[in-house]
Amino acid sequence: MLKFLIPLLSFYLFLVVVVFLIQDKLLFFPDNTPLKNCPMTNGFSAKIESIDYKNHRLNFYIRENANANAWLLHFHGNAGRACDRDFVFGELYKLPLNLVIMEYPGYSGDKTKKSQKTFLENASTAMDYFKEQKDLPFFLFGESLGTGIVTYLATKYDVEGLILQSPYPSLGEVGEKAYPFLPVSLLLRNNFPAKKWAPDVRTKILLLHGEEDNIIPLSLGRKQAENFPVGYDFQSFKGRGHNDLTPNNDDLWDKVRSFIKQD
Repeated sequence: MLKFLIPLLSFYLFLVVVVFLIQDKLLFFPDNTPLKNCPMTNGFSAKIESIDYKNHRLNFYIRENANANAWLLHFHGNAGRACDRDFVFGELYKLPLNLVIMEYPGYSGDKTKKSQKTFLENASTAMDYFKEQKDLPFFLFGESLGTGIVTYLATKYDVEGLILQSPYPSLGEVGEKAYPFLPVSLLLRNNFPAKKWAPDVRTKILLLHGEEDNIIPLSLGRKQAENFPVGYDFQSFKGRGHNDLTPNNDDLWDKVRSFIKQD
């Protein structure tokens, strides 16, 4: 028996080491197409911005509204790039908002090392920058990975509302659902522990989740919702998964617009 267990244990330890070493490649899937190569800006009269502010490079797409009474900052998931999220402009441009789709460090051709630390610092710097440009209330919209980032921001800044698309308690728990044979939470350098930040959030919250989500299961979204201390609105959508939650989903977008319009 022992002669079989030792090779199996050796292989398992080897697998754990390999996963630990390549974990960033398993977590971040950036599209490195340059920021300026984004056709959707033509259709929505959006501007492409790349600025240096407080020792950070802020990359984003912005659609300003002369009658804006608030900012809405969107932080996307772990794959692709900000340019892919043109649905934010398409669905929300009629509202009196300055709409911003943020890009992460290390995405869209940026060479910064990708990590929880750099993402949170960059997002915090963006909040400071936009408040300095025009001191308006903030709505924060996080998608998947981005839900952890906006939850963190809501503990550091006054926020009018938080919109969370496919939220999670921590990336470790997401990983352990996908790979139950691995101690993912122990291995992750970038865990984005949203469940630790949630209890300090003091604003209205709208959570959106697909019932067929096989990347961040609905159960994890509900688990994260319960970590918030204030009232929240959790909306689940039948027949929707992770990547098809927002396209052609009028019910979802009606709820988002109503949430933003509420006093």
